[in-house]
Amino acid sequence: MRSTKKHSSKKATRLQAGRKSSPSPKNRKISAKPSSPKKASRRQQAVTPANNELAVQGQILRLEEKIVTLESSMAFQDMNLEELNKVLTEYSLKIDLITLKLRELSKQLPSNVDSSNEPPPHY
Repeated sequence: MRSTKKHSSKKATRLQAGRKSSPSPKNRKISAKPSSPKKASRRQQAVTPANNELAVQGQILRLEEKIVTLESSMAFQDMNLEELNKVLTEYSLKIDLITLKLRELSKQLPSNVDSSNEPPPHY
């Protein structure tokens, strides 16, 4: 058993030797300086009240555009709904007229006509 433990510890040291060394979290220094000047200017711009106000105004403009788009879409749907309602009313009236005519025609049919499956006279 002892030989196995020695062997595994040798293997662990070989694995550690092959790794790239990186400072442990305890030994890392946290720098207050940003890594690049571009990031620093972006951070500074985001903090200033003028830029914050511009960002808010930009969001307001985008929201207003969305509202206008939604309102126009809703108006278009309202127009379509009214048109479909008119067409539906017209077809409903036509269906009512057709059913009345059908009832009248069925009353006019002679009742003595046999509706059996006789072939027509020309056969």
